[in-house]
Amino acid sequence: MPARFKNYLVYFCLSLCLWQPIYALIFPSGDNIKNKTAPDAARTDIFNAIGRSMNTGNGSGSAVYLGGKYVLTANHVNLLSNISFDGSTLYEIDSAFGKRQIGDKDLKIIKLEKVPTGLVGVTLNTATQETNKIGTLVGWGRGRSPSDTDGSNGWTWGNSATEDKRWGENKIAGTGIYPTYSDPNNTYTNTPVLITVLNNNTDDDEAAAAYLDSGGGIFAKFGTQWRLVGLTILSGDPSNFNNSDQNFFVRISSYASAIEALIPDPSILSDWKVDHSLYNADADNTADTDFDGIGQLLEFALGGDPNANDISILPTHALAEDGGSSYLELTVTRPKDLQGITYTPITTTDLTSWPSGSTGIVDDTPTPTDNGDGTETLIYRRSQAVSGVDQAFIRIEASEN
Repeated sequence: MPARFKNYLVYFCLSLCLWQPIYALIFPSGDNIKNKTAPDAARTDIFNAIGRSMNTGNGSGSAVYLGGKYVLTANHVNLLSNISFDGSTLYEIDSAFGKRQIGDKDLKIIKLEKVPTGLVGVTLNTATQETNKIGTLVGWGRGRSPSDTDGSNGWTWGNSATEDKRWGENKIAGTGIYPTYSDPNNTYTNTPVLITVLNNNTDDDEAAAAYLDSGGGIFAKFGTQWRLVGLTILSGDPSNFNNSDQNFFVRISSYASAIEALIPDPSILSDWKVDHSLYNADADNTADTDFDGIGQLLEFALGGDPNANDISILPTHALAEDGGSSYLELTVTRPKDLQGITYTPITTTDLTSWPSGSTGIVDDTPTPTDNGDGTETLIYRRSQAVSGVDQAFIRIEASEN
């Protein structure tokens, strides 16, 4: 659980205050049973994309699903061993991946061992017209104390029994640069932020973030698209919230490209290995972690999963009739747009004398057929009819450029 930070002095045009990091939403109106499901169909995906770091029964902060196996959270959130997006299904964090911090800012990417089921990754905002938009906050932390009724003395944060995923709204009042704040291991300086104020300037769903909301998000609508515009990092007093208090969010438009650059690209062999949790000896091109006889390089080249035994990805042979003669063909299905891989068809009439190139192949770069599912199929044919030889063989070799 992140420590409560002290003595953050920061100047903005809005106010001069002391701030603390935040980690559930507090509503001036309503109570803790409010806003626990997506506000509407258009915001279902962004609501579902907010998770929490947890073990069974415990939480330590919120997180935002980016897509694939990757999650964004605040660097100061002390991660537990799993992320859950529904409060019950646990997705184990890949500890070998560690964290990838975005520069020296309070942002980090973590990796899950498996792709979460049924979730859509958020869209990172790159536009800079966030001010005055009504943002949708989503976080997974504590609500207000059940003893608070009218809020005349502020709203006290509740105990662990009030922790839940909620959404609320607040106007993005402005932008700024947060000079400095610290956690036990890091100091964050000159962070571009978005600012919201708890001052009843939206509607009955107006909310402020509270304990365990750090790593959650604020979303704004651009056209018909809801985008992640800020990652929740800081709020006011560590135990309550009052009118005029502010929340701060790392401004995503300042870091969208840096975030995307740190997410492994599965079209690149080295990144594909990381994406499949292949480290050290398991990442060798010839390693076979699923014991299906297919090494990692060929798994990559043919679109396989190195952690799931499956020989169905291997090329297939067939005889093709053409002009009254039969020709040996090899059919290869592969992912589209892989980078850094060369495919070389090789043929021979015995199994001991394979040539170094594609001599005897009609076309070593045939036009692929797009299968419409992210894969394409190529067919390689021997130039000599089978009637002219006693036996013939054909294979495909994949090599790393």
